Amino acid sequence: MARHRKLTQKFAGFPMFKLGTSGDTFPVTSPFTTGFTGYGDGLSLDLQFATDKTLTARKGPTPVFIRGSTGTFVGSNGLIQSAAINAPRFDHDPITLACKGLLIEESRTNVVLQSETIGTTWTQTNISVSSNVAVSPDGGTTADKIVENTASAIHGIDQSTTFTAIPYTFSFYAKKDGRIWVRAFLSGLASTWFDIDNGTLGTVASGFTASITNAGNGWWRCSITGTASAGTLSSGVRLATGDGVSTYLGDGTSGVFLWGAQVEAGSFPTSYIPTTTGPLARSADVCSITGSAFSNLWNTSGGTFLFEGFLIPSTAINLRMLSSGSNRRWLYGNQSGVGTVAETLTLFDGTSTPNYFANVRIAVKFKIAISVEALTCKASFNGSAISTVSQNGNLLNSVTLLGLFENASGFITGVKYYRKNLSNQKLQTLTAP
Repeated sequence: MARHRKLTQKFAGFPMFKLGTSGDTFPVTSPFTTGFTGYGDGLSLDLQFATDKTLTARKGPTPVFIRGSTGTFVGSNGLIQSAAINAPRFDHDPITLACKGLLIEESRTNVVLQSETIGTTWTQTNISVSSNVAVSPDGGTTADKIVENTASAIHGIDQSTTFTAIPYTFSFYAKKDGRIWVRAFLSGLASTWFDIDNGTLGTVASGFTASITNAGNGWWRCSITGTASAGTLSSGVRLATGDGVSTYLGDGTSGVFLWGAQVEAGSFPTSYIPTTTGPLARSADVCSITGSAFSNLWNTSGGTFLFEGFLIPSTAINLRMLSSGSNRRWLYGNQSGVGTVAETLTLFDGTSTPNYFANVRIAVKFKIAISVEALTCKASFNGSAISTVSQNGNLLNSVTLLGLFENASGFITGVKYYRKNLSNQKLQTLTAP
């Protein structure tokens, strides 16, 4: 009885179960059985970024996160917020307010100046500017309004930037106030039209791609992407009375609210980077588990990863989502072209590249479980039948760290690692939609 009391006190606070009819109870989870989940799965890492909105692991080590600059994200209130240097960003959908997970982005630079202050370095053509007259996507009263005059002409703003002949993306936030159509152009090239009342695209310039995304409270983020013409050229926003309309007779009162202009080298828009008198860079996000924190959870005999998240477009190839440097990758996207809408999920063991899943849609959440064995890997994608591929053992041997989205952009909903090879049925169950 004295021993029973001591055990009960020792495991106070842990879930208990009763064995037989003796009345003895035993802990379901013991503090001394690291990796034991109560079901024998050997769970040693459990990161739930979207649910917990913290880097702190539910089980196992907490990753180290680095970003050498501030960065913006959509907070739980649907508004754009700023995260401090080295602070993780748990991004949210501005409409549903659901958390997408940990945001990981490549480095980008906004080269347009005065991104929120149109009445400064922006050239104004047949419009007037009213500064700080509307609530912007960050919740402050910092949005400007451009109002057309009564000329029969073009009406809008633009700013000159020095370009090289590579892909750039021009994005901005717009909200209707009299006019419901705007058109935009990049580096002096052909225009694309946006309906900022219904959130739809009009005519898209040949050779360009475009998007319009609901930013909440009547705001839409509009973007165009294409290969810029080299030189010092203008990018800008014009008012329009309809799709394809460039010039028209203004009424002197209609206009739109504008905020958050961004011109960046790359084939898709990234999170907003505010500027004032000069360009501003956002550093890349780096999230990893290294040193003894990694070696204490890793099993060189075999283990299983469970990953949930989704990709955003990327300019990189070989997007390392779960990896240990460039030569050991448990999960990466092998894309067929810059800005593609589909990826092939791939293994890379240092000598060979066995593929096992295709058509991972950009911005669509997926789950994948990967059981890494001595010379093979088994995997299930969104509950699919098991695929088995060979590897040379490098995915288990001489592994020194776990990198999360080392060379990729996207949202990590959650990551788990089990110190054993789970059964085929378990892999499918874990990834079932």
